[in-house]
Amino acid sequence: IVLLNDVDESATFNMNSTVTLNLNGFDMTSSGITITVSGGTTLIITGIGTIDSGDQDDKNIRSIVNNGGTITFDVDSDVTCLDEILNDQNGTINIFGTVDMETNDISNRYGSNLNIHGTIYGGVANFGTTTLYDGCNNYLANIRNTGSEGIVTGQIVLSEDCNNVHNIFVSHQDEIDTGGNAMLKAFN
Repeated sequence: IVLLNDVDESATFNMNSTVTLNLNGFDMTSSGITITVSGGTTLIITGIGTIDSGDQDDKNIRSIVNNGGTITFDVDSDVTCLDEILNDQNGTINIFGTVDMETNDISNRYGSNLNIHGTIYGGVANFGTTTLYDGCNNYLANIRNTGSEGIVTGQIVLSEDCNNVHNIFVSHQDEIDTGGNAMLKAFN
């Protein structure tokens, strides 16, 4: 699928196959969730463009929701997301290109995997596993290892060859964890 102009609609991918979406320099906007990917589907996003739900004030509206599928931002992608990317239900997101989370975070939920090989600007709320690979350039990335009531569930993994990580601020947003257990659990 190649965009030929700006699009104002939602897209749901639920087909147990691989689909490529080339933003082709255009923007994709909707009044709700802009892109949904369901289990068994792989969506490869390429090209330059913006994905926007149209309402940054509504916390239930997201640019992209991954419900158990796989989303890959390929090496040629340069994508700006104006709302949260939700990676849920054991989904996987692979970032090889550039993803700019302009006003929100990537929310990596329990059992889900976020693999960063490329560049991410913005934040990651990590409940699942976030792995940073060699070549990743995580400028301005803010990875919050998250849990509840002092129990940290997220894990941050630096691959053995990851030697090019810059300016990552890792924190834990649960006030109960005052002894640094989030950090001990995060880097395992």
